[in-house]
Amino acid sequence: MQTVLALWIAACAGQSEPLDLRAIFNEGIPPSPFMNPVYAYADAMLGQGPVARQNFIRLLFFMKGLSGEEKYAKAAEEGLRAAIAEGLPGPWLLWDACFAIAPKESERFARTSRAPGFFIRASAEAYAHTADPNFIEAIGSALRSLEGNGAADPAEHLSLAIDCDGAARKVPEPMRTRLVLRAKHEDELFFSSGAKDVVTPRIAMLCVSRYENTGDIRFRDLIVRAADAYAGEGSDPPMALGQAISVELTAFRSTAKERYFKRAFALGEIGIERLSADPASAGTDTLALALVDLHLTARGITAVRAPVNSIDR
Repeated sequence: MQTVLALWIAACAGQSEPLDLRAIFNEGIPPSPFMNPVYAYADAMLGQGPVARQNFIRLLFFMKGLSGEEKYAKAAEEGLRAAIAEGLPGPWLLWDACFAIAPKESERFARTSRAPGFFIRASAEAYAHTADPNFIEAIGSALRSLEGNGAADPAEHLSLAIDCDGAARKVPEPMRTRLVLRAKHEDELFFSSGAKDVVTPRIAMLCVSRYENTGDIRFRDLIVRAADAYAGEGSDPPMALGQAISVELTAFRSTAKERYFKRAFALGEIGIERLSADPASAGTDTLALALVDLHLTARGITAVRAPVNSIDR
């Protein structure tokens, strides 16, 4: 913004002809090569029929808002209906959209998860849309089933904390407090597990979610440590590459240190090639979301936020 302002002032000095403010504005914004490949990726996927992958659906909703093109909204709704028919695959964020297009089917959809954390979050969202007290009872049963059960993977503590925290925002007291306390308990179990000593991009993105929801600087420190420690050179699978880009961008925002942005940019250039080479491969939707975030960051756009890229667990 300072660059744009400086250009504007310089152009105005002694200028008698009308100014092309759009050209001045665009000249002051750093270029980004990342959004056109995302559009090409999305358009290529549209020709393959309904895609039930959540991150791809979220990308389509974002692109509808960005471009105004109805084809993205239509494809997103088709993907939602396909996902509802298939059953809950894992953590899910698109509840408002699901209940808007298929309320009864979405109630059944919420009951299909077997993982306790995902089930708790789904039940809370269903309660928020239906006010059915049976969903509150289901959450209580799920919490009781967790008592005394340890997590084989320390990242499961973060995953459960994320779901309990999200669920707490959708239910009344006293269940809200029970869920908040459970989330805090899972956070402490994670920090005491030793998992913080080796933080992968996957775990770091879970830390991003917890940091945004709690403000606990221990999570921020782990994100920065993961960004420093990342040793991949772009050879990771698309999902892991997308997570690595997102981690570097989060570290850049947290520290304002340019090296993290440069690292994200370099990985993003590799990501463009990966996205174009095999659009249908697993994890490309996660990579595409990372490229959207990188595009907005490179352009200095803060009025629009990319969809959060932390649902892959």
